[in-house]
Amino acid sequence: MRDFCDMFPRIPYLEIEQVLRKYDGDVSATLNELLFEKSPTSSETQANPEDRKRALKQHLKFLQNLLDTVTDIDLARSYEDQQLACLLELRELQKK
Repeated sequence: MRDFCDMFPRIPYLEIEQVLRKYDGDVSATLNELLFEKSPTSSETQANPEDRKRALKQHLKFLQNLLDTVTDIDLARSYEDQQLACLLELRELQKK
């Protein structure tokens, strides 16, 4: 839970907990919802790209830690896909 709070400092603790419970502790599903459904709108992201870069870098570290311990191939591929999406977004932010 603490990792989620570190990765998503703008999302309230109770909201993160609710999403985590919604998916019965499934980390991948929780990350997907928090990243894609609860992430800031594009105008917020453009207003503060440094915060978004920091959040992406933290998320990349978190995903790498998950990949270091995961044994399920499908789950590992999901984490790798999420890493790639983060890297592409980070690359776009660095171009600006």
